[in-house]
Amino acid sequence: MAQKQKLDCHQLEPLPLHLFIQSLGNGLSWNLSDSSAALSTLADLGVDCQMLANMPLSYAPMAGDERLRSAIASMYRDISAEEVIVFCGAQEAIFATQLAILQSGDEVVVIGPGYPTLTRTVLSMKIQFKTLEVQSDPWRFDIRQLPALLSPRTRLMVVNSPHNPTGAVLAKDDAKALCSQAEFLGIPLLSDEVGTFSHDPAAPEPMRMCEHSQQAMSLGVLSKSFGLPGIRIGWLVVRNQQWREKLMQAKGYLSICPSRLDQMVATELFSRSGPLLERNNKIRFENIASALALCKKYPLQVECSRPAAGLTGVVKLLMEDPFEHARKVAQQEQMLAFPASLFGVKGPWLRVGFGSSQFTEILKRWERCLQ
Repeated sequence: MAQKQKLDCHQLEPLPLHLFIQSLGNGLSWNLSDSSAALSTLADLGVDCQMLANMPLSYAPMAGDERLRSAIASMYRDISAEEVIVFCGAQEAIFATQLAILQSGDEVVVIGPGYPTLTRTVLSMKIQFKTLEVQSDPWRFDIRQLPALLSPRTRLMVVNSPHNPTGAVLAKDDAKALCSQAEFLGIPLLSDEVGTFSHDPAAPEPMRMCEHSQQAMSLGVLSKSFGLPGIRIGWLVVRNQQWREKLMQAKGYLSICPSRLDQMVATELFSRSGPLLERNNKIRFENIASALALCKKYPLQVECSRPAAGLTGVVKLLMEDPFEHARKVAQQEQMLAFPASLFGVKGPWLRVGFGSSQFTEILKRWERCLQ
């Protein structure tokens, strides 16, 4: 007689970020808190649309197209195509990591909480997340308290640098210390580096953890620094063969393989990524200067400082609750704005995105809400 298997399904909890967006209603045409760089079209990128039209729409290799993996590997030092796994965006890569690494009763230590799914999971098992928050004035990481969070049950460390939403960057000595800790414990270090290619033109690039440790896995995506959220391509650079095999097993339960269309566009993009990133970083630099100038005009309402890297920063609201302010911005200007607490940063902070090519209009609309 056939046996019925009872599945232990986890109750999905809606993300507070998505609940807040839904509470604002439809019709929001502007975004003060956008975390993407300036958007591009296929024409902007010089993609041969005829080539796309003639491409067979078949399945793609499970780990990603070899040419794309090679192109991604070339963005890192001493990384091979074999060490790159392509995903359908960064979110799938985060979930695949949890699925591949964690078991019931495990603990995860997250340094600098950022995107909400870095500190929670939908897996049907008991996972404890411990967080080490970024420090303010100026925004920075302080890993001196890390040893107190580690235990024999720690199975994964996670760090987000450049940090969303503050723009803080992990110091090189601290980054190396995290790598050493992961190697000592024999556990993976998931490094969320989706904003790593966004920085001031003359500033050094933030550290890419995979270049410094076999235990580190660097997460990247096209939606942030490259400004291509419509191309659903993310990746993990994984040098440890054991973790790569586990991630590929997990991927078999998810997308299986990335879109062949998206991968072809992404491969074309990487052949000319230098000028694109240069353009996006120039826009970011100018937008940050404009935002700082605006904040100086309203010293009783807001305080802000320059983010070290990445596409977001935070503004301190001195006269208004961030959620009340965000609702006012939505109602008066049809513009989205996120309280930074939705990303784990407590206090009267609002996330501001600096990547948009329409930032002048965005600031005009926000200024009307500050007056």
